[in-house]
Amino acid sequence: MPDTDTPTARLNAAFETYLNDVKDADNAGTAMKLCLDAAEDFAELEVEASDDNTGSIHAMAKAYLNQLSDSKNGVARKNVRKHWLDKIDELEKKQKLADGEDVWFSQIISNHLVAVTKKVNTDRSSTEETEYVLEFDAGPNLTVTQSVLFDRRKLWKAYTSSREGEYPDRRDDDDDDRDAWDNLMGSIIEQIGEDVEREHGPRTAALQSLEDYVSNTTAYGNRQDTVENGGVYVDTEPPGHDEVVVPREAIASITNTHEITDRALQSEIAARGLSGPSTAGKTVSQSTTVHGNWQTFWYLDGDHFDEVGDYKEEADDPIDRMPDAPGDDDNDDDSAGDANASGGNDDDDSSDGGSVADTTTSNTGDTDGGSEVVNDTTSQSNTGSDGGSDDDGDSEPGKIGSYGPDTGGDA
Repeated sequence: MPDTDTPTARLNAAFETYLNDVKDADNAGTAMKLCLDAAEDFAELEVEASDDNTGSIHAMAKAYLNQLSDSKNGVARKNVRKHWLDKIDELEKKQKLADGEDVWFSQIISNHLVAVTKKVNTDRSSTEETEYVLEFDAGPNLTVTQSVLFDRRKLWKAYTSSREGEYPDRRDDDDDDRDAWDNLMGSIIEQIGEDVEREHGPRTAALQSLEDYVSNTTAYGNRQDTVENGGVYVDTEPPGHDEVVVPREAIASITNTHEITDRALQSEIAARGLSGPSTAGKTVSQSTTVHGNWQTFWYLDGDHFDEVGDYKEEADDPIDRMPDAPGDDDNDDDSAGDANASGGNDDDDSSDGGSVADTTTSNTGDTDGGSEVVNDTTSQSNTGSDGGSDDDGDSEPGKIGSYGPDTGGDA
């Protein structure tokens, strides 16, 4: 005779009994209650079955519940199956607790999390969240942001998404107590200890490139020389400078290299308090005119950017750098000087622009202007000159708004 005590035989017998009772029910309400009772009995049989029989029992129980629901009008399959699955979950949880297994999600985090690595971005102005890598004693690692780590529901979703078939239970009241979860996670991480990995952010890298640029480029005491020759402007000779002023063109090269915007680098400088005193720490860049041209400069703190390259009060004059012509000697210079002193200068007004004008000739004619002059207060009366006369240069280097056509700049 077949064994009537196997899970399959017991399920078949239970189904036959419930099927007759549901068919004989006087109304849909009674039939629904009978189907729900059958769902609970089928769930108990499935949980009691060995692992080898669970799959087949589950499929049979589902089919039998569908037949019971369809045997009487007014009984919804969906409600019966949900009651059956909920009962299975409840019974399995009780069995795990009896066996000493962790059931609740908080228990799994507390008892199976073995290592935590925090990845910190060195960009102080970055809006990216800190990431945490969670390592468990079994299963894959889980990488989450800080906002997910300290939100029980979000962490549960991330955990179950990373694992197949694992959906640990959450207590219903746990989600309402955010402080309790924050405290739990904090105490777990403190107990385990966290490793900190500092990741070099693009804004930090761009700032370091800016530091390298300032420390290796020529520093001028004249703002126009900075624009024309490349380099930086300092308000006084290093190391006594309070501020380093960098043309925007140099900044653009750095931000393009590191694939960030000017605004991102400005935010990083501001976040670190490295903007210069001219902007009072509120902004990093300002625009002004240099010799009639609109220029944007970045103003940096001289204490932090204390190392600059070679310092030049003024840029070298190209004429001064030219070697003597063949045959030039001291005697030739003296004779030329004598000729000029007696008014015998044959070159007269055809001399090359940029040279010092004849001391015996009034400086009213146009010259060829080999170098432009910024903010030259000594030559304002020479309205017909193009800047070729002997000048003192910028009388007030770095003064915002002091460069324009009225003060020797280009009209």
